[in-house]
Amino acid sequence: MSSKVKNALLIATIAISAAGCAKKAPKTESQAASAEQKPAEADQSGTLPGASDVRAAMESKDYAAAAERLIALKVLAATPEQKSEYFTLFGDVRNQLMAAAPTNQSAAEALMTVRSATVGR
Repeated sequence: MSSKVKNALLIATIAISAAGCAKKAPKTESQAASAEQKPAEADQSGTLPGASDVRAAMESKDYAAAAERLIALKVLAATPEQKSEYFTLFGDVRNQLMAAAPTNQSAAEALMTVRSATVGR
């Protein structure tokens, strides 16, 4: 696995760990009530953060960045909806890379990066 991919995974892991370990102030009664009234607005669990960045990188043919971002997103997919969105995105990116790989060396390298991260080598 390339050092860029390892760095991206390390950064994503650290960011998730730091976000989960932050000390939170206790909620007041009014904050708790408003949070209960608007659970869908406060928690957009169906949206995978960073998926638009992967799509934008693919559209601009920055295949290496798209592969790195895609790999980093896997750890962020926490809910079933996010996991489903991740696997759909993964399939789309993989298919686009497979189509571009025969004529584009960058796409071929990105495809190998994605495949190696999937297999775990």
